[in-house]
Amino acid sequence: MALVVSIPAAASAADGAPVSAGDWWPEIAPADVRALMKLPETIPAARLRVAIVNGMASALTDLADWQACQQAAGVARLSDIAAPEIDGVSSRVQAWRRAVMSYAAADLSEMSAEISATNEGLHRAAENALPVDAHLRNALHAIRDIKGKRRSKVRVI
Repeated sequence: MALVVSIPAAASAADGAPVSAGDWWPEIAPADVRALMKLPETIPAARLRVAIVNGMASALTDLADWQACQQAAGVARLSDIAAPEIDGVSSRVQAWRRAVMSYAAADLSEMSAEISATNEGLHRAAENALPVDAHLRNALHAIRDIKGKRRSKVRVI
């Protein structure tokens, strides 16, 4: 009897090239989104890429006026804006990545809710996934971090 072992392709190669929103913004690698947002391998690379593109479009819409002001002040790219560095990377660059990844994860979470599965599979998916609202909240927090704005916390008593 022969033993057959299947080794999946590396995620970075399978997910394709980084997605770009122009020279002003850092590129986003689909493999990073898949790994950091804990996205399953069952999401096809093409679908992941569309979600990242949509996430970038949402973030760009949120940041359009702010970016225009920065460019008018002579800033050539996001990484040129003075910001604290965390782990060797500008906190604004990290916030850009977080915003795009969170928007993409929200998009994918909304889409995957339509997929039918067994009760056990649905239960497992629900345990491992953040709600769409949590991804959208994280994206909006990241947008505010890029803009240098404070977050508001309101509690109803």
